[in-house]
Amino acid sequence: MHLLTLASNANIETILNPAPARHIPLQFYSKIDHLILNESEATYLTGEEVTYLDDDAGIQSTINRFLERGVKRSVVITMGARGCYFKDSDHQEGWIRPEVRAQDVVDTTGAGDTFIGAFAVACAEGNDIGHCLNFATRAASISVQRMGAQAGIPWRGEVQ
Repeated sequence: MHLLTLASNANIETILNPAPARHIPLQFYSKIDHLILNESEATYLTGEEVTYLDDDAGIQSTINRFLERGVKRSVVITMGARGCYFKDSDHQEGWIRPEVRAQDVVDTTGAGDTFIGAFAVACAEGNDIGHCLNFATRAASISVQRMGAQAGIPWRGEVQ
């Protein structure tokens, strides 16, 4: 929370992945530019059952709750093989689907970290949210086709 405050005060773009999920005081949401969480983290922070995210209406409602709490630019909920659903402050929203078949999945360890890291790289390069999410999804899709968390992370050239 301290680092969010420092970054926000210095107008530095912030990305928060609350993993593992912990309570976030309401006053800190306005310091988050991009909130990226998985299903269990989203339901923990909203108090909903995970089945609430089984359909688009539940996902959209959950994302809107985070935006209403003050997240500045985007909220992304990652859902493994289903892909991720996002909404940004310009009201663009929708699914980003992975390009990997279930039978090609070897090890999902580290896929979330790969997604977050690739998203951060694409954001730092000044790309729009759609590009950032597609880049992150491609990176995570590659990582699940390999064994090991660190060994599974693709090189940049592999993601292009």
